[in-house]
Amino acid sequence: MITVNKILVPIDFSETSKRVLDFGRMLADACGASLHLLHVIGFSLTKPEGEAQERHDACNRLEALLDRTDLKRLRATTSCLVGTPAVDIVRYAADNAIDLIVMGAHSHGPTFQMVTGSVAEDVIRLAPCAVLAVKNVETARQETALDPVATATTQS
Repeated sequence: MITVNKILVPIDFSETSKRVLDFGRMLADACGASLHLLHVIGFSLTKPEGEAQERHDACNRLEALLDRTDLKRLRATTSCLVGTPAVDIVRYAADNAIDLIVMGAHSHGPTFQMVTGSVAEDVIRLAPCAVLAVKNVETARQETALDPVATATTQS
């Protein structure tokens, strides 16, 4: 039997993150799991002296996403790291024996994907546990409307 005791929700403060956090909360509540929120700040090549303040601000923003129920019933925790998002998400999951990662899957278009890759794809490939990728509903609808194959499939 599969048990889920710890759920990690990486947060990038996008609109999709709000939906992802809702999924994480729901699953943590259903499984009786603890909820771990993580924000990874990418290395700054231009202003490394501002990283401490940026990290402090990000941690405050993460904590503001949690309510009393999250803290008490879901035993929610927050962590802010400076590094490479995919690498540090995977490392956090391994170091903290995370059973499930619930994260956003952003769509930036094929050119962006080719140049930068996808954090979600890298995490799915490298994670030591299961990963649930959550799409932004509006983005998914727009992509389906623009894709003639998907549109034809959904209309038949």
